[in-house]
Amino acid sequence: MFENDWIQRQIEVITRSLAMAIFHKDLPVTIAEESVFNENMAVSGDNMIVPEEDMLIYMLLKYTNERKLNEAENYLFKALEDEPSENMVMIGLGFYDNLQSFSDDELAACDFSREEIERGIADMAEFM
Repeated sequence: MFENDWIQRQIEVITRSLAMAIFHKDLPVTIAEESVFNENMAVSGDNMIVPEEDMLIYMLLKYTNERKLNEAENYLFKALEDEPSENMVMIGLGFYDNLQSFSDDELAACDFSREEIERGIADMAEFM
């Protein structure tokens, strides 16, 4: 059952990422997801474990939706420094790939640039 839940969450994350990349809009957050990822809620509980990779995906999507790209990038690098893994690097590459779809004006409005995207992609190689 846990494996099916994990697969379902991964499908939701991929769907959200595609929606963000194509339409620059996130899908509505489900009540269950909102309760798991509420920023004010403790993530450590007797029966609740949120894998770091899931939290990273969620936070990158959240910050990207809020157009807080620098905060998203900072969160990404903190996560990679704390617990580097190939999956985390792949998530980071997906983040930068998503940013490639932003126009120069959209990036500028977020205080971000194409050069930062290129530098971020290059930095991902250091964690592999």
